[in-house]
Amino acid sequence: MPSSSVSTALSPEPDDQVIVVGEEVVPFEETLQFDNCGSNISVENNITYNQILSEMRKKELVLEMEGGAEAQIPETLKVHLAGKIEQHFANEKTTVTGSETVARFTVRPYEKLAVTLFMEEVIKTGSVSTTVNGQLITLSYRYRVRLHHKGWKTTVLPCPATPIPSTLSTPSCEPGFDKQIWTPLTTDSEIHFLLQGGCWLLGSVGIKNTTAGISMLKERQAVTKAHWYGVVRPLPPDPTVDLVLQINRLANGRIWIGFLPSAETLHGKFLVIKPQEGSVSNNKGIFDLIEVFAGGGQRVLQKNYRVPYDNGRYEIQMPIRTDRLKVFINRSSTSIFGVVEVKQDYLFIGYLAQNGLRLDAIVSVKIVP
Repeated sequence: MPSSSVSTALSPEPDDQVIVVGEEVVPFEETLQFDNCGSNISVENNITYNQILSEMRKKELVLEMEGGAEAQIPETLKVHLAGKIEQHFANEKTTVTGSETVARFTVRPYEKLAVTLFMEEVIKTGSVSTTVNGQLITLSYRYRVRLHHKGWKTTVLPCPATPIPSTLSTPSCEPGFDKQIWTPLTTDSEIHFLLQGGCWLLGSVGIKNTTAGISMLKERQAVTKAHWYGVVRPLPPDPTVDLVLQINRLANGRIWIGFLPSAETLHGKFLVIKPQEGSVSNNKGIFDLIEVFAGGGQRVLQKNYRVPYDNGRYEIQMPIRTDRLKVFINRSSTSIFGVVEVKQDYLFIGYLAQNGLRLDAIVSVKIVP
């Protein structure tokens, strides 16, 4: 519809009138997408009011001529009328800051999220009149006095094809670990791992990447303080982690396999394999389930699971669905620890070194999205 115009070079006369006709409550939704399909790290995001509001909704005041066309009037007159309307509703008006955060959330590695925000605006409608050069001018207005944020939700969208390698080996990096997949993690501040040609080298702590799996081969007689050593990799949403653990020797140490919310600190929930006392060959383990808190404290959730007909080789299947973990060993018919809640952004594989550590084990890994 064509625009109407008013031409004046004079200031309006002081007999303006604002008439209120009604009030509208208008709910609306805005959906934004956040694509992290090609990244192996979590991304923290926040959404502000500026990101939610379209150009149309950013306009708090719309002035219209009779018939509904947006009024094309001199800027000085527009500012004058806007001021009169704002003054009229000053006691009802609430203001939001465009940079104010409405939602905070994390997009996990290799994940795509749709974030839907639920909003509601309260709009006053009516007319405003003024006299210019002796001519009465009446305009309709729509003025937003309130904008409410009613909540938000996230929906996981499918990535085109998972870019997460399902197996751990990158031949060009052996015996190191491809930095695009793996990150070293230790509590030992005196250890500094070497990054060479895009590959992390952990041979100094006895951890190597081979076509057969992650090899852990280490002996330490004098340990002043127990420390963890291992590698971390991102996981897709709702994965199944299949492991084959072969223990050739385990004494005075622990093998730790766990799920972390961050690749930077060792806290989360862990399947811990400790030596089985009385095993002459030191190649048998007992399974505990342990939670490690961000501050360093620990809590034993389940303990002392013994595998029937134990020969030191364990096929471990760990499916995670909607942050619920089950653990099956050697094709057990039920989860050995029931169902456990986890935040599974990252997988950790490593060991805890103690005095007299003797460790010779290998873990093969396959991840099914």
